[in-house]
Amino acid sequence: MKTIKNILSNLTIQRLIGICRTFGFKGYANKLKDDIINLIVENVKNPQVKSLIAGKIPANGTSALIFKILLDNNNEYYYQSLKSAVLEKRTLSTFRANFNKLIENNIIFEMEDSDDSKILLPKEFTDFAITIINTKMDLSMSEEMQEEIEEVAIAQEKKEITTVDDLLYSKKYVQIDDLINALEAYEIETTGNKSQLIDKLLYGSTQPTNDVMAAVFGRSELSEICQDFGLPSSGNKDVLINRILEKLPLKVQGKGSKKSNSNLAKEFAKSSPVSKLKKKTQEEIEASQKTSAVASGMVSDEQVRQENKPLVPKEKKGIDFDDLVTFLRSLRPLRIEKEGDLQIYLKGILEGKYGVGNVRDEKAVKAGSQRYDLLLFNNVLIETKRTSAKKEIDAGIGQTIGYLDGNTNILVAIIAVFDTSDNKKLINQFADSCYNGKIRFVFW
Repeated sequence: MKTIKNILSNLTIQRLIGICRTFGFKGYANKLKDDIINLIVENVKNPQVKSLIAGKIPANGTSALIFKILLDNNNEYYYQSLKSAVLEKRTLSTFRANFNKLIENNIIFEMEDSDDSKILLPKEFTDFAITIINTKMDLSMSEEMQEEIEEVAIAQEKKEITTVDDLLYSKKYVQIDDLINALEAYEIETTGNKSQLIDKLLYGSTQPTNDVMAAVFGRSELSEICQDFGLPSSGNKDVLINRILEKLPLKVQGKGSKKSNSNLAKEFAKSSPVSKLKKKTQEEIEASQKTSAVASGMVSDEQVRQENKPLVPKEKKGIDFDDLVTFLRSLRPLRIEKEGDLQIYLKGILEGKYGVGNVRDEKAVKAGSQRYDLLLFNNVLIETKRTSAKKEIDAGIGQTIGYLDGNTNILVAIIAVFDTSDNKKLINQFADSCYNGKIRFVFW
């Protein structure tokens, strides 16, 4: 039976920070992975936190059944075996809805193990499970019949799924809460019906469709979807998502559709981090230009108040975050003997692209005890790493998240890594982005 500390040690630092945010734990910013684990372990001992955790458990017969099966197997069981056992007494949609809620609320944990996932209930959460089992194990016949009626309708849905849009709309695979959780993670408005929420995720978000799928589905769910559509079900999340998207592409926005892609993008642009970045960048550039001019004695305060236009011509209308990441990945830095060399190299490149006054290094940028490596347009943070160790990048992620949480002016960040390992495979140990897409990775 694994303790929560054993389980947390297998999670990424991004996931650990997500757990802290879910339960409202404080003090995780700028901490290493082991320190965050210890923070969570100590917090779950708190009686108030225990009450909070208990409140996040779906109090129903299906949750009780899931817990009973896990407890009968020393608090861990393979997903396919767990599902099969539950389906002897419950319908598939009911199982999935409750299983997903337990996963999302960090009550049980899914660990990839070969072609099946192992589901773990922390030893510390055993008492919560026993309480649900003792009070909610029985399900009335009327509830069971209602579930069966719903399952028949869901079975008919499957025949009509030909696009990823249809997949997200299907009750069999996605509940409306799943869409809301993903939208909240991307800081997109969550009002509207299910169809409108799907449009926002797929067409009003700056996130790639692969990232949206990863936010909505767990590995075990993706594996089941592959099985349902006759696709190979082995592999990690990225492999499974690629298979599904090849089978179920985005719906073509053409004649007869509610909105074109471009109109959807415009409608939801106000919620996009990139749009906020562009707007805020220009405002900060103009304010900075005026302040600098007054400080240098070039103009008076009165002149600034009277002028409605910037003191110098606008050099940029802002930057596109995706374009910046693509540009940095196209670079080929050589002779990087120390981390400072990478910082100097990037500063020179970015100054040539965006202007000298729009790029500042750590000597010029300081906020309390925080010193950022590079700051572009005052709201794009770039942290540099020259390393061959994954743990150093993990530490940099924690530090960068602390910067984003502690400074409202910084909207997005890039962790730029010069990989000094022999095989240069650090890139394979990280996703394209983390922290809800606000942090992107660049490897050389």
